[in-house]
Amino acid sequence: MHVDTSRHALKARPTATDKCQVTRTRFRAWFGLLIPLVGPLLVLVALKRAQAVDLVLRSASFHLVVVSAIAACALVVAVVAGRAGARLSHAGPVWLALGCLCVGLLMVAHGLSTPGVLGRPANQWVGRGPYLAITLFGIALVLASRPRNAATSRLAARRPRLVLLAPSAALAAVLAG
Repeated sequence: MHVDTSRHALKARPTATDKCQVTRTRFRAWFGLLIPLVGPLLVLVALKRAQAVDLVLRSASFHLVVVSAIAACALVVAVVAGRAGARLSHAGPVWLALGCLCVGLLMVAHGLSTPGVLGRPANQWVGRGPYLAITLFGIALVLASRPRNAATSRLAARRPRLVLLAPSAALAAVLAG
């Protein structure tokens, strides 16, 4: 009886189906990386070529659309990060979710308080909203980067709903008043 003790004797040779599957997986990985990189560039080129779009943002309604898109993106990230942080009991995504939630709420307030939108007169909140959004987002990122054994991290890991809902409700109350 002959026993093959060579290095490759125990390994099965890859079939054509295996090679095709590996190629598809690699293609999906590269495609998944290219979409976020090339997608915004294509949108920018399309907007630059469009004649009817107000690229200077002088139109109140176009400004509202752009600000609403920013707010929607921030709120989607807030939902995804909040769910992930709550499931994993990890503070970083919870604080990221709070920062994105603040950006979303303040950008909606900024868009709706823009003079000319829904007949609104000039007011102070139209200028304060974006600056406050960036400041609160920065604070949330600083809290997200703290070590896991810090008091703020333990609080966010143990009570993610409290960390997300209490500041958001307070901010919404201030904006509504």
